[in-house]
Amino acid sequence: MTVPGASEHQIGLALDIVCNDYMSLDEGFGDTKAGKWLAANSCRFGFILRYPKGREDITGIEYEPWHFRYVGFPHSMIIAEKEFTLEEYTEYIKTFRQECSLRYSHKGIAAEIFYAPAETEISVNNAVCQVSGNNTDGFVVTQWRVNNA
Repeated sequence: MTVPGASEHQIGLALDIVCNDYMSLDEGFGDTKAGKWLAANSCRFGFILRYPKGREDITGIEYEPWHFRYVGFPHSMIIAEKEFTLEEYTEYIKTFRQECSLRYSHKGIAAEIFYAPAETEISVNNAVCQVSGNNTDGFVVTQWRVNNA
């Protein structure tokens, strides 16, 4: 259960999706053609299935096949490829620092991703970068590079 006023919906990061042939917010949506397509493809657009089936012990929320959260690219791709929950991904990223970042490449775009604890200074060396708070104790830094292949 989320604290009132602090849900992913209210802060603009999540949405609930239904389709014309199945408009209920229940587990049955996951068995629809639309639900299956979204679960398999939302990561290409920066979204993840936020509360996957069988991961309730990690997320603390029951399976919600209609609830998608924006985490951005390439994070959504990594989460999908490794079959992580957002909670697991947040912990995984903490194992990477600027000196030894996670490198990810997809269709000519490369990213270096690392965790920076709060109160840490970083240098991004002329790279385009995104800095996102992890809502607990630091930041996820994503530096973008174009592959010259």
